[in-house]
Amino acid sequence: MDTAYQTNWDTAFHTHYGFQNQETAYTAAWQKHNKIDQQIASLYEVKMFTGADCRQCKEDRRTILP
Repeated sequence: MDTAYQTNWDTAFHTHYGFQNQETAYTAAWQKHNKIDQQIASLYEVKMFTGADCRQCKEDRRTILP
């Protein structure tokens, strides 16, 4: 934390974590998190049961299914 206050956050990320700057650190974290989410999501199947006359079902089909 002292590095960030003495210089700047990009230098601190590079010094302590080896990333070029904050953006590359955040991008790497997001990509890792997103890959894990996709792996978990692929394990599940969501089934949606609806009724032809159900108003909420019509809204759900319009917003969720596409």
